[in-house]
Amino acid sequence: MKLDDWLSQRSLSAPDRVALLADGAEVTYAELEAEATWVARRLAAQGVRRGSIVALTMHPNREQVVLVHALMKVGAVLLPLGPRLAPAEHDAIIAAEEAAVDLLDPGQLTQTEADLPLLGEHDMDEIACRVLTSGSSGAPRPVGLTYGNFLWSAVGSAFNIGVDPADRWLCCLPLSHISALGIVIRSVIYGTTAVLHDGFETDRVAAALGSVSTKAIRWATTGDRDLTRTLRAGREQLLRRWPLPDHLEVRDALLAAYGDPARGYHDVRHLAEVLDRLDQLSGAGVAFDRVTVRLAAWFHDGVYDGRPDAEERSAAWAERALADTPYAAEVGRLVRTTETH
Repeated sequence: MKLDDWLSQRSLSAPDRVALLADGAEVTYAELEAEATWVARRLAAQGVRRGSIVALTMHPNREQVVLVHALMKVGAVLLPLGPRLAPAEHDAIIAAEEAAVDLLDPGQLTQTEADLPLLGEHDMDEIACRVLTSGSSGAPRPVGLTYGNFLWSAVGSAFNIGVDPADRWLCCLPLSHISALGIVIRSVIYGTTAVLHDGFETDRVAAALGSVSTKAIRWATTGDRDLTRTLRAGREQLLRRWPLPDHLEVRDALLAAYGDPARGYHDVRHLAEVLDRLDQLSGAGVAFDRVTVRLAAWFHDGVYDGRPDAEERSAAWAERALADTPYAAEVGRLVRTTETH
């Protein structure tokens, strides 16, 4: 089954509709199509062809979204990489995937354009991108996703929560994350607007939600009418659950780490759930040193980047940050016991 190029079709059916809101500027579908076409011809001049694997270090900005659509126009396979990969990890993935081009920055592209016909359609089963797994069960590995995968994801979402032309999909995740890519591509399929943030900041997200009708802006999962209040209340509740009132700078650094949108599951919600379980144990009469164990809970995923020594680095962070307290050694020991949790 053949699929029309989604951006080309959308630029014809709704050229003046806002496709993207990023870096403080609006981009219409006509503008996005023109930019993607221009970049596609520059990619072709650099030797990128149908089936070529192109690695992009995915910073959350307009240029990266343009590149995603440009690669589709030449039929290349996107290999999105997170900007926080260590150089050795980055190079190992490039070598293993035999990427034809490795773009750390869009400015690396040649300014020369190739006069080649661009693709107007794709096969459903054609690979659109290869996305790295989280690495939570070992080294991250690329998994191929087809154009059909993205289409059926959009269809499933539409059946579950509906589609309105005024919808805005808010993306706070790195574009190397499948949920973020899904938002960028799904928005074009629907003809809605993707709102791109360069990270998750509670106040900024709350402001974005407050600037339009709450039901007109979607998340990677749909939100309720009290989402703005929930965001702020959740953060305030976590602030109050820190057990050392004289080490608030450590608490804030940990909250910033858990708030990193690249984390996926091991985020502030996970931290809150662990603290909830400790409350349940305490309520059931289980005896433990509340301060020490709560500190271990805060630090247990303080470092989480998919690398195998994350627990050790979390424990070392705890020992450094708590060195002037009587809890440092035991907290470090407890964090190390979570290596296989």
